[in-house]
Amino acid sequence: MRLMDQGTQKRCMLYSLAMCLDVDVEYLAKQIGYNGDEPFFRTQNDEQRSHHPQECIDAALDHGYAVVNVEPNPHQGNNSDEIEPIWNQTICQLRFRTYLRKYNGMVHMCLDSGELHMCAWCKDDQMVYDPNGRKYTIDAVNHLIGFYALISIK
Repeated sequence: MRLMDQGTQKRCMLYSLAMCLDVDVEYLAKQIGYNGDEPFFRTQNDEQRSHHPQECIDAALDHGYAVVNVEPNPHQGNNSDEIEPIWNQTICQLRFRTYLRKYNGMVHMCLDSGELHMCAWCKDDQMVYDPNGRKYTIDAVNHLIGFYALISIK
């Protein structure tokens, strides 16, 4: 996997998918039909929207990959609004690490600032490839939301 740097842009999902698919970011933006620069939401400040996982799913399928969402600690509720984990923490961690060992993909996280962020995951060297131009281990991620595994369907 080749590390890419988005610079000051806020297109982490697009860059992360481009790293996973080993394609040029601009090519992928054209394929998706949105490059992340144009105002999308008509707000007072013409705020830009980020890319959506569904756009990545469509693009990945075109490249021969299914995208599977893996939660690090799945919970389930019942009719009384009680939410419980479906497995204990040990099973959750083993399951999640198994997916990380087997597949490249995208790691979804929340930064300490509260901002949502997406990074590529490289199974070969077991490192997070952050589109801000750096690499680190999964243990350095403080607020892990999930993993989008890219599974070859060719």
